[in-house]
Amino acid sequence: MQENLYKNILYNSPIGYAFHEMIFDQSGEPLDYRFIEVNPAFETFTGLLAKDIIGKTILEVIPGIEKETFKWIEVYGDIVKNNETRRFDAYSEHLKSWYCVEVFSPEKNHFITVFNDITLSKKQDDNILALQSVFSNIVKHAPVPIMIHTDVGKVLNISDAWEDISGYSKNDIPTINAWTKAAYGSKQNDVKAFVNELYNLKERQHDGVFVIKSKDNQELSWDFYSAYIGNTSENNKMAMSVAIDITEDLKNKKALAKERLLFETTLLSVGDGVICTDKSGKITLINKIAEELTGWTKEEAIGMKIEEVFSIYSELTGEKSENIINKVINSGIIHELANHTILKSKDGIIRPIADSAAPIILSNGEVIGAVLVFRDYTDKYNAQKERESLVNELQQTQTLLKASLNSPVNMIVLAIDNDYNYLYFNNFHKEVMKSAYGMDVEIGMNLMDCITSEVDKANSKMNYDLALSGKSNTTIEEYGDINKAYYESFYNPIYDGEKIIGCTAYARDITERINNQKALISEKERAQNYLNIAGVIILFLNKEGVVSLINRTGCKILGYDEKDIVGKNWFDNFIPKHDYESIKEVFNHVFVKGNGIIDKHENSIINAKGEERYISWYNSILYDQDGELIGVLSSGEDITESKLAEDKLRISENRYKEVLNSLEAGIVIHANDTRIISFNKRAEVILGLEYDELRGETANSKKFQFVDTNYQKLKHEKYPVNIIISTKKPVKNYIIGIKHIHEDKLFWVSVNGVPIYNEDNSINEVVVSFIDITDEKVQQDEIKYLSSHDYLTELYNRRFFAKKYGELDNKKYYPLGIMMIDVNGLKIINDAFGHEVGDIALRKAAKLLLEAFGDADVVCRIGGDEFAIIIPNISEEKLEIITETIKTKSQKSNVENISLSLAIGYAIKDEKSKESLDEVLKLAENQMYRHKLSESISVRNNAIKAILKTLTNKYSEERIHSAKVSLLCKHMGVALALKEEEIKELELAGMYHDIGKISIPDAILKKPQKLTTEEFNIIKTHPEISYQILKAADEYSDLAVHALYHHERWDGNGYPAQKKGKDIPLFSRIICIVDAFEAMTSDRVYKEKFTEEQAIMEIIRCSGTQFDPELARVFVEKVLKADWN
Repeated sequence: MQENLYKNILYNSPIGYAFHEMIFDQSGEPLDYRFIEVNPAFETFTGLLAKDIIGKTILEVIPGIEKETFKWIEVYGDIVKNNETRRFDAYSEHLKSWYCVEVFSPEKNHFITVFNDITLSKKQDDNILALQSVFSNIVKHAPVPIMIHTDVGKVLNISDAWEDISGYSKNDIPTINAWTKAAYGSKQNDVKAFVNELYNLKERQHDGVFVIKSKDNQELSWDFYSAYIGNTSENNKMAMSVAIDITEDLKNKKALAKERLLFETTLLSVGDGVICTDKSGKITLINKIAEELTGWTKEEAIGMKIEEVFSIYSELTGEKSENIINKVINSGIIHELANHTILKSKDGIIRPIADSAAPIILSNGEVIGAVLVFRDYTDKYNAQKERESLVNELQQTQTLLKASLNSPVNMIVLAIDNDYNYLYFNNFHKEVMKSAYGMDVEIGMNLMDCITSEVDKANSKMNYDLALSGKSNTTIEEYGDINKAYYESFYNPIYDGEKIIGCTAYARDITERINNQKALISEKERAQNYLNIAGVIILFLNKEGVVSLINRTGCKILGYDEKDIVGKNWFDNFIPKHDYESIKEVFNHVFVKGNGIIDKHENSIINAKGEERYISWYNSILYDQDGELIGVLSSGEDITESKLAEDKLRISENRYKEVLNSLEAGIVIHANDTRIISFNKRAEVILGLEYDELRGETANSKKFQFVDTNYQKLKHEKYPVNIIISTKKPVKNYIIGIKHIHEDKLFWVSVNGVPIYNEDNSINEVVVSFIDITDEKVQQDEIKYLSSHDYLTELYNRRFFAKKYGELDNKKYYPLGIMMIDVNGLKIINDAFGHEVGDIALRKAAKLLLEAFGDADVVCRIGGDEFAIIIPNISEEKLEIITETIKTKSQKSNVENISLSLAIGYAIKDEKSKESLDEVLKLAENQMYRHKLSESISVRNNAIKAILKTLTNKYSEERIHSAKVSLLCKHMGVALALKEEEIKELELAGMYHDIGKISIPDAILKKPQKLTTEEFNIIKTHPEISYQILKAADEYSDLAVHALYHHERWDGNGYPAQKKGKDIPLFSRIICIVDAFEAMTSDRVYKEKFTEEQAIMEIIRCSGTQFDPELARVFVEKVLKADWN
């Protein structure tokens, strides 16, 4: 009883169980092992069925297992030899599964394995490792310093940016102690104490700015953010610290403050009156000169309206002039006072003034105020002559400017090597050399040899030598021997790397300009002083693109003195090649096509260091008094740093996009209203939607159709992002299904998500990641299904029966019916037609049972040919009706001419029953066995008849052959004077001797050609199959042995057992002779038949080798009535 209990527990255990015999070779080394016993869980986990493997060795069941990486036979053999217990995880390459196995040896040369299928958990572990790798890579390649550390002081990981900026590698700072000592020095203990508090954080924390010392002893300012991120596998707490290097930002802020102070100091110290206002016109700055001219002190003026302090009138009309500051602020452009403007000071002093006002504009174009520059022109009124001279100078300036802008600029351009040999010159230089010195110059000629004036030669050599020594220089000198002219020349070295290989010279004929220069200098310097106040580039280009004017800021940004810029072609000298064509097109748009100005554009310029600076330009067209276009006035702001920051941000963003798009996980970022604001390529695939379909959609969109693990539609509040927003908590390993709206696909995903908080602890964004686990989910569902269902019939299995058996043993299900059913004659069907046909019989029985019972009933296959049904709330009368219905329908169901026969027993437990449910089950089982015993003999006998009928109906030659062999066997029995019952048995044996051929394929039985060795070996199995079929029925069991040995030979060379002589049963020897004679004298597809005489001669010839010689003689002489000789 106790032993049966333990066996029952093992058999129904959800853990795989197997009992084996270990086979050793002569030297005691493990060679193989044999299956003795397995439970259903073993079958489920391995796919190996007990009926196919019991009694067989592992090398027979899984050929080639000895070649697997894990050496199963050697490991098990070692455990048996050492009589030990061992537990391990191993992968079966043939079964494609991971198993957790526990092995022990209960007795000599035997061992037991107990195991579980851990394939799914192994895959999950691999997925976790993959996610850890992704996280580690994200940390490593993050563009900001990141450190992962634990509460035991260990530094787990740092990003590349941490090492790049601080100089410390992970080997330099393996612990928090090493890091704080290196970076904080004497403040180490304070910082360590602060770090120790990070492991108890509940949410992300802004730690503040810390000054660290880099590996090369530079002080860096890092702004830290930290968060607790979970525990390590050793259960140590982990924190992540993220730093933003703000060292340069702080330096820039200091520099900006310094520049602002310098700007104010400059304005306060210039020789003109300066007043600055905000955009409402209130005074924010006034210098000393302005105090003297207006009569208002700084303390009085600050905060007052500009018109209250700067009170101006028209000298001609005496009326108060328009507020110039308001005009500047409203228009955003520079304005100048009208002529004849006078300033009335606080104490009533009247002074003639000249002024201009410019807007103060931020980089985003916002006007935040204005600056007013003015000076006292009293001396001008007192010196009319000087005033007239100034007017004349201004007229000359205007005439010269107009002439310059309306005339083409003739520029000499040339390049020479270190020996003054021409490398290049333009046509204008060639013309000048011909005109000045009478020389026709050519490339390769020596420049100095071509200059005929010794004075000119000395001056030229001095200037070129400066450039060849690496010093750029500009000169204005008189040149020419035949015809003289003034030229403004620019000399610059030509570099090949760091080596000077020559120099360039640009020269312009400025004879006319020199003549008028004195008149222009005073006004130009005055205008230049005003322009130099501006913090942006002020640039004027004439129609040829030549620089006519540039302010101090422009010179500073370019890195050249003004004299090195003015007079040069802007496009040829200061625009990089990659921008040249596009910028030329901007100005051609104006000057050539006449399509008007492009108000704003951006492009790069090249400074003296060869660096590119990015400038944002605002442009205005200037016209002369006749309305002719003379050039473009541009103001440019250096936006290089912001542009670089944008590029860096874009690169960083692209890098993150590449990282995200390389992940196996789908990533979706939601706004706090669930709108989708970003996602990676994998998300598009898993969600089954394209970019335009996803962008901007909310989580509650009809495009998203989610189901739970039971395939039920998921409510909106159960969507991952909605859970995170409503609970403000992360979700982890949340399993949902995603239905594609465009095609019939269902993806199963494991979802993880976290909220991203604003500083006020409100949710800003939600990041959701999901991994495709469709294969795992389908496999898990399949395993779950197989764990409770029979794989063949798809009915519930024994394990599920055992589970429901206990659950339904409850009064609310009484009367509770138990029905046991067995398929009669299944073994005969399997032996005769093969297990495939036997399986058909089982499936037909299962289908019949499903039709007979309702959804609430539990229909199970609990063994090979056994079924059990639990029927809640059923009466005995209804059970009897169901039983009769099943019997009637089964008799009408045939399998290969054999009627399906079921043995049925049932019992009922109700509130009056004294028996336990186990006892009720036993009653039903006993009733079933009684029916089986009473019916089985008849079923088996009928089955054998049906099999023979099937065989003879299928092959007419077999019907004739069996009948003739049976008749000849009867004649042999009479000739041998056997008893009547023996003759009858011999006659039946002759009829049924080839019944096993029912299992031989048609293609072999009907093959007209000679059989192959493999095909003949299949034919040779029919005696054993005949034996199995006949042995199963009591009525024919004695015939089984006769059929088994009827192909044995007298000399022992027959089959299947190689019996010899009289060890072969008598009736088998008789059938052997008769069967051979009938086969020889009958038509066969593979040979022509013998005549009777030929067949008799063959029997005589084979007498004593194939046939019993005495029986052969009796057959020839007494049955066939022929002579032996």
